[in-house]
Amino acid sequence: MYSLPKREQYTIYKVVVIKIKDWALLTVIYDPIIASLLEGRLKEENVPVMMKGEAAGMIYGITTGPLAEIRIYVPLAKLNDARTLLKKIEGENTE
Repeated sequence: MYSLPKREQYTIYKVVVIKIKDWALLTVIYDPIIASLLEGRLKEENVPVMMKGEAAGMIYGITTGPLAEIRIYVPLAKLNDARTLLKKIEGENTE
């Protein structure tokens, strides 16, 4: 019969499950560097971010098509703030 070791010999990690229904798609980006920069900027403005993409795209360096997509999700409650910030960032890059 299997039994767990004494409590001080292992760590219990809290698992956090994110319900996708509470999140909204903000944008789709194909460049992982830009996606990472956007993630940092959103977090800086206290907007939680969830990024989803295909692992094969990153592993093989695919830069076009569905395997290269990195989908940026934000909570529904923060969607308007995130869209405003995204427009501001896009405006900064066109000047």
